Amino acid sequence: MRTTELTVPALPNDLDPFSLIREAEPTEGPLKVFVEQRRYKKNVTVISGFSRGAKLETLTKDLKNAVAAGGTHEEGRIELQGDHRKRVVELLQKKGYRIATS
Repeated sequence: MRTTELTVPALPNDLDPFSLIREAEPTEGPLKVFVEQRRYKKNVTVISGFSRGAKLETLTKDLKNAVAAGGTHEEGRIELQGDHRKRVVELLQKKGYRIATS
């Protein structure tokens, strides 16, 4: 029995039903990693630069587990409790993201 390979043409993003649920891709522009100081002198590591439609759930979960801290994601940015800049930059670079240096 012979199998044939079926090729399906790519759909433009406005017609692609899966474009809304795509994960954040490392091909996006450079990300910014910085620390904000919140109330009571609490530090928060912020990773910004993702597109607003990017699904950040899995990346946030991976980063939270790697640095053993709580965090959240909203509107194209990830926030982690504490100052984890060095570790976050290493992890993101291993995943193929570009980091903007300041």
